[in-house]
Amino acid sequence: MFKKDWEHPYLEESLPSQHILKTLMDQGIPNFIPESFDILSGGNRNLNLRVHGKDSSAILRLYLSDSKAGMREKNIYHMLRGEIPVPRVFYTGMYDGISFSILEDMPGISLRDVLLNHKDPDFRIMESVGKLLSSFQKFPFDHAGFFDEALNIKIIDYARDIKAYGLNALQKEPVQRALSTTMINAIVQRIEHTDFTILEKNPHFTHGDFGPENILVTTGENGWEISALLDTEFSFSGSFLQDIANMTRYAHKMPKAFETQFFKGLSMALPNNWENMTETLNILALLDILSRH
Repeated sequence: MFKKDWEHPYLEESLPSQHILKTLMDQGIPNFIPESFDILSGGNRNLNLRVHGKDSSAILRLYLSDSKAGMREKNIYHMLRGEIPVPRVFYTGMYDGISFSILEDMPGISLRDVLLNHKDPDFRIMESVGKLLSSFQKFPFDHAGFFDEALNIKIIDYARDIKAYGLNALQKEPVQRALSTTMINAIVQRIEHTDFTILEKNPHFTHGDFGPENILVTTGENGWEISALLDTEFSFSGSFLQDIANMTRYAHKMPKAFETQFFKGLSMALPNNWENMTETLNILALLDILSRH
């Protein structure tokens, strides 16, 4: 749940040598001498290392599947800073064909760990999560679409494309093998009769992977507080319904307070069909996962 244990295991040979580690770190933080590093959880398509120096630490993020992801994420963090707690980016570059960034080591622990280990029995932190999501609307765009590395938007026919993507996923062999014909037909009908154009209205910054695993929290005078939003490489211009869907995907496995507090923090008006839309988006997301296995 919340992508726990989704991370790929890394082979010893995939980790940077001490020499390469120093070469990379020196580009972003001159005279930083790495003494050790920890592999951070949460990496699915990237490798994240907390690199320890004598007096400080920083995050080395290697983008293993997209050479443009580092620059895109750097510019997204730059856009958000001042309104949303995100790490500073000390440097972004390329080494041996791999994009990498050196980031500020933000304080806190994963919200996922807090929720799954019941460290916040009242789930009051989820109200802050709702407020965080609401703040994304401070970054509106003229069109829905995907960012390039300079945050130019590739305009797409989102409603048409997402429908086609879902119908195509249903034809993939892993999906055909895992789901019954009855279930596949039911999903086809749901996709065909869903009006996805709502996702193109009033587009704004959308995280794209808005889950507890990508939020850090610390303890303050009033309990848990959000200290950082992470992993924005999949962000795009879209609808808050897509981030709501991500955050509530496993709400049915959590105490009711998880969802209640989250929606308490939201400040936007939800459309009448929001529940049907978020359920459909989650079906499409799970189909995407299933089709890749």
